[in-house]
Amino acid sequence: MLDALVIGAGPSGSRTAWNLAEAGYSTALVEEHEIVGEPCQCAGLITPRTFEYLGYKRPVQQEMSGARLWGPKGSFLNFQASETKALVIDRPDLDRSIANRASDAGADLMPGHRYLGHHRTSDGITAKIQSKKGKLEISTRLLIGSDGPASRVARDSGLSSKREVLAAFGADVAGYQGIENHVDLFVGSDMAPRFFGWG
Repeated sequence: MLDALVIGAGPSGSRTAWNLAEAGYSTALVEEHEIVGEPCQCAGLITPRTFEYLGYKRPVQQEMSGARLWGPKGSFLNFQASETKALVIDRPDLDRSIANRASDAGADLMPGHRYLGHHRTSDGITAKIQSKKGKLEISTRLLIGSDGPASRVARDSGLSSKREVLAAFGADVAGYQGIENHVDLFVGSDMAPRFFGWG
């Protein structure tokens, strides 16, 4: 029986598995996709504090110390800080890097395995997992759902609540002419209805 089974190898799941394995707990990290970080699930704009906490050691693509906040009709506000406020990183590489650090610390990294459900037992939890080779059951003392905003682990545990999830899309764009070390943030119902965009 495992001490902990973590579902989802995004940054929070992988860092949790890394912490647990490093502390000596037997841990497995289940990820439904064959390649951790693909498809990309979120943008690569993070704070320096997050960068440090996640232990990400790869080069930063861009340091951001300022921002232009764009509103309706081309109006904008310019903000400038004396230090770096955000970092642009390769998000899929971030996910893989942290999952690999969890594995290096002793967690059993299981890409290509999908969580199907779980049930309680007298001494813990048994999770059902699907892989290319078939179904398996994993017994654990602790089940951690880090499987995103539509978490199946949370739903199966009776913890999920109905909440709105906004769809988003991203693209890598060559030739974008912004201000160096600044992020452009776009708000307003015409440009980014109910959320924001950045470039």
